Amino acid sequence: MDPAILVLVNASATAEQAARYAAVLGAPLHARLTLLNLTTYPVIMSPEMVEAEAQMTERIQAETLHALQSLA
Repeated sequence: MDPAILVLVNASATAEQAARYAAVLGAPLHARLTLLNLTTYPVIMSPEMVEAEAQMTERIQAETLHALQSLA
C-alpha cells in the first residue's frame, strides 16, 4: 500500500503551514499528499436567503479554489 497523507485545509495561513509540513514529512516516503476542504451549509433557509447565499457561496468557492490551487 502506498503511503498517503490527508490534510484538512482552508484558506488560512495555518492550513498552508500544515500542508507544507505534511509535504516535508511525506517526501522521504514518496507519500501522496491530499488536501481536503469541506464547506458546510445551513439546512433551513428562507427563499430570500437562498439567493443571497448562493451568490456569496459561488464567490467564496471561487476564492477558496484559487487559494487552495496556489497552496497545492
